Amino acid sequence: MEEKLITIGITSYNAQNTIKDAINSAISQLWCNKEIIIVDDFSTDNSQAIIKSINFQGVKHKLIFKKENKGCSHSRNQIIKNATGTYICFFDDDDVSHPDRINKQFNKLVSYQKKFKTNKIACYASSIRDYQ
Repeated sequence: MEEKLITIGITSYNAQNTIKDAINSAISQLWCNKEIIIVDDFSTDNSQAIIKSINFQGVKHKLIFKKENKGCSHSRNQIIKNATGTYICFFDDDDVSHPDRINKQFNKLVSYQKKFKTNKIACYASSIRDYQ
């Protein structure tokens, strides 16, 4: 069975200290059929330059740099508007996710869809926080 295309959406705002790790975490997801959409919400730090410098290692991606700050919900709506995946998985600009995150979330979604005979399922990730 062919893997569904999953869009990984990352919003970014003044995240120069964390955005590179967040993007690399998305690139490193074990789910092969993925695209990454990053929306930068008019950062005033070095975030945009860092985003532009990332090697996406052949992963399909789209970078959107807004010309004015409109907030996270507007950025997420931009991701939804530009996504071509069957599913969307949001990463925050300071998230580092386990490489198997998308696999686990997708499998959980599919099992709930079958169990409850519905397509109206949302999934969120539990987290382990490591504050240094």
